[in-house]
Amino acid sequence: MQEFLIHFIKSFATKHYSFRTMKNFLRVLTFLVAITLATTTAFADLEITVKPDARWGTAPTSNIKALCENVALHFQEQLRDEHKINGTLTVVYYADGPIAFYKSYFGGAPDEYRIGLTVTDTYWSQFAYQFGHEFCHLMQNHDETKNSPNDYFEEAICQLANLWVIKRMAETWEDRPPYANWRNYRHSLKSYADTLINKASVQYAGTGADWLQEWEDRMRSKEPGAFNYQRVSQLSYKFLPIFEDNPKAWNAVRQMPTSTAKMPQYIREWYNTVDTEDKPVVAAIAEEMGISLTPVATPDITAGHPLTFTYATADSLIPINKINEWDGWYNGIWEKTPDGTINAKPGAYFDFAEKNDWDHWMYCHAPSLIAYDISQGQYTHFGTYIALTNPGCNDGASMQFIAHADGIEIYRSPELGRDDYGTYIEFTIPDGTSIFGIEISDLGNKACDHYVLGNPKLFYGYETTPTHDITINADVNNDGYVDLFDVLIVRSGMQNAVTYDTDINNDGITDEIDLLIVKAKAVEAIVAAAPRKRKVKLTTWGSMKIER
Repeated sequence: MQEFLIHFIKSFATKHYSFRTMKNFLRVLTFLVAITLATTTAFADLEITVKPDARWGTAPTSNIKALCENVALHFQEQLRDEHKINGTLTVVYYADGPIAFYKSYFGGAPDEYRIGLTVTDTYWSQFAYQFGHEFCHLMQNHDETKNSPNDYFEEAICQLANLWVIKRMAETWEDRPPYANWRNYRHSLKSYADTLINKASVQYAGTGADWLQEWEDRMRSKEPGAFNYQRVSQLSYKFLPIFEDNPKAWNAVRQMPTSTAKMPQYIREWYNTVDTEDKPVVAAIAEEMGISLTPVATPDITAGHPLTFTYATADSLIPINKINEWDGWYNGIWEKTPDGTINAKPGAYFDFAEKNDWDHWMYCHAPSLIAYDISQGQYTHFGTYIALTNPGCNDGASMQFIAHADGIEIYRSPELGRDDYGTYIEFTIPDGTSIFGIEISDLGNKACDHYVLGNPKLFYGYETTPTHDITINADVNNDGYVDLFDVLIVRSGMQNAVTYDTDINNDGITDEIDLLIVKAKAVEAIVAAAPRKRKVKLTTWGSMKIER
């Protein structure tokens, strides 16, 4: 365009024309300068070339180049300078389907890109559709996000991109088509876009939140048959009004995260990292998907977030799955909430010594499955005490604590029985976990498997400590026993200077964790010194459980 403009001016300057001709010339010159400046600004330093190939059929490579440049222009002119794509982009024929090649595949430099298209002859709508989708992957920095469990969402955005750009080209070609004789082709572009959005296969009666609930897990797991472009279009087409009302939304796409977290956390990470002017776009997408962007207050680092059944505050987490999944028995649950309130006891229960010592606890029966949404936190590890409240019941009490992060097992305790009263466990939580699940297995024997989780909490911000290690020395006063005196010394050390080493877990401070450890060790010592057969008052509930 620049070379043509220079040649046009030189040619005109060598001749003499009338005032009317000069006036028309200036109009044409103004138009050409505007187009040249707009193209230069929009493209920045992106150079597009088309590799000759007989399989292009009757479509000249010069026309393919002009079409691809026009598609890219519609995205580039919406991008701020820092987000424009610069470098060289080669378009090749690729028989296996349209693709944005990874740089590692063709040995590309940081500013080198390659797109493969599968169109033969002059089907310009198909060229625009395929190139628009693949150019979107370049905007997503697809080299950094390959093989992500969230690639279905990236594909959804690109399914939106090819529809958006065709609809926009159908409008702009009235005034600025790549070639003047392509102006009327805008009607075909509009018809093509209408056909895409009106297909029955891309209609979804529910909201984006409904779609996410139905399909996210299956998409992330790469379940065979779950993914297809029509299905992800059902989600992405719900975002179309957002991008049509604000074409600058493509700047947000340039800043999509590399996170592998599930959508609630993924969208929050996206929102937190995009430029300020792009936050409304991500917020609108989040709203359609039913995702809250409201941050959760961060409590004191040593306090953590308690897990509870019923205590719903900003500093506690309650289950998100149904009660018949996490309540392992018919008569309900019993809990001491973090504010010290103890709710009504279930119809049948077994008492336990720590009900007054632990700040909060959760009493239930195996088997249980409890799930918590932790997507708004940045937790590093979980810790809890475990007490079997009826370990001597027919010598049959046994259970196993199993933890899951987004459905993947991350921890499994040994079998816990009558001799493991007051065991403390602690383990790390994978970064980006959205759903934290606790499974209590009855190991095949439902009888007598009453259990309590003592002070169950999710922590974050410091390294996990091996507080469950039996080699920890809790004999603070070195008298050869772990007993009440050691507990009292540690409790005093939490608030006062003492001469004893009260930092039981060696994390640099004397805190609640040290107190809980020494309590547990004291209980272990008491149980070990007691007769092997514990006296248990059986109730009719015990018989009912055995027969059930």
